[in-house]
Amino acid sequence: MNSSIHLDTVVEAVMYSPDQVTSFLNRETGDVVQIREDVLRRAQVKAPHGMLDAEEKQERQWADAVVSAGADIYLPLPDRRAVDEYQLMEEFIQNLKNPMMRSMLTRELTGSGVFRRFQDRVLELGLAGDWEAFRNEGYRAFARGWCEAHYVPYVDE
Repeated sequence: MNSSIHLDTVVEAVMYSPDQVTSFLNRETGDVVQIREDVLRRAQVKAPHGMLDAEEKQERQWADAVVSAGADIYLPLPDRRAVDEYQLMEEFIQNLKNPMMRSMLTRELTGSGVFRRFQDRVLELGLAGDWEAFRNEGYRAFARGWCEAHYVPYVDE
């Protein structure tokens, strides 16, 4: 890779990856492109471009480039499902000094709707800023590990 990628770029691509979209890191430029899965499939089977608006045309050009260059140039980035947010919630709770808050949040980690209930309780307890900072650092740690595992030079400022 000729240039480093800013770690925040990787974090944002992982954290905010929409469903049905794959993000790719261009190893030569450090740029990240997002391509919808249906567009990527059409590029893989070399389907005709057809009538596309400017945005769709750009996305198809990226998809064609990804398909033709392969993983040596375009490295697929993980999506948000690669980060274990449940584990992050458990670690956040373990780091709380207040035993009552730990107990209240621990109770939210069972059954369905865990993530919504946890978020609601964090807001109730006035811990939203602390949780957001902890969660962001968890994503940053994941991104650092991913970059190192894939020999992607990064800048972390």
